[in-house]
Order: sequence, then C-alpha cells, then structure tokens
Amino acid sequence: MGGTSPPFHIHGFLPREGPERDKALKSLAGLKAHCVLMETPYRFQAFLDQLIRVFGSGRRAFLAWEIGKDSEFYFWGSLREILDESRRRSLQKGEFVVITRAL
Repeated sequence: MGGTSPPFHIHGFLPREGPERDKALKSLAGLKAHCVLMETPYRFQAFLDQLIRVFGSGRRAFLAWEIGKDSEFYFWGSLREILDESRRRSLQKGEFVVITRAL
C-alpha cells in the first residue's frame, strides 16, 4: 500500500465574524489535513464565498446537506463547483457540513 491518508481536522464552528474569523480560516487553509467545517444554516452561501476567498475556488471539497432529511444531498467538487451547484439547487438555508481536502 502506498502511504497513508492525511488526517482529519474537525474544527466545527468558526468565530462568528471579524478578524478572528479571517485568522481562523487562513490557519485552516494551510493545514495538511482534511478540514471538517460547520456553520449556522442561515450563513451557508456567505460561508462558501468566504471559503473560496481564503482557500481558493479550486480547492476540492465535499458538501453534506441536510443529512437524514428528505432534502439530503451530497456533492464532491471544487469549492466553486459546490457554490454553483448549491445556487442551481437553491440551497439557501439548511444544516450542512463541508469537508475541505488537505493540501
């Protein structure tokens, strides 16, 4: 077997706003680990915009949307593709987890 997979860093919720939030995102963007991130349901689109700004639009990620509900949805792609798909599906407010791929 060729090597091991990067570890997962489960961060959960980021600081709500301001310089602390930007600092936290920048520190996560440079980790050599997959990052598990959550945000409140009503900040979903803004959160994706911030991830793209800090991590880059091409960073690979996984979106799990409304796990266990009728509207459950999973998507793997770049952060830009996740944002585009979420807009296409009108995903505005809901419970979600985003896992960004390690560098």
